[in-house]
Amino acid sequence: HAAYRLLPGPQKRLADMDMVERQVAQLARALMYLDAKQSAAVPADHKVRLFWEDREWIRRVELAGLKWPEWVEHRPLELKRGNIMLNPELRAAA
Repeated sequence: HAAYRLLPGPQKRLADMDMVERQVAQLARALMYLDAKQSAAVPADHKVRLFWEDREWIRRVELAGLKWPEWVEHRPLELKRGNIMLNPELRAAA
């Protein structure tokens, strides 16, 4: 962590992107594990919605040789000014 703080701005952004990519891949792995184990954590209606500001992350996971379970639904995240959610289903929950 100390080494990260010493990185110049552009290198920090690259390190952050790498960290996010690993976390998204880990999410896909965890969901596939739940699917394979037929876990009770999988919703009864078999629908989990993931909202993405940048849908490229979905493709990156697939390019890495991972896949999303069939019960995962990918939707666009609609933002205004970068932080105000416009998706009606998310606004109601927030």
